Amino acid sequence: MSGDVISEESQTIEDKSKEVAVDAPDLMDAHIQVTTHIVLE
Repeated sequence: MSGDVISEESQTIEDKSKEVAVDAPDLMDAHIQVTTHIVLE
C-alpha cells in the first residue's frame, strides 16, 4: 500500500496538528519535522 492513509475516525484539530508530513534529515544533517496541519489563532 502506498500513498496517504485516511483515518476512518473523526479527528480533532489538535490531533491533526500532531501528524507529521515530513520527518527527515536535511543536507546539513539537521533534523526536520513538518506537521500536516498548522493551528492559527
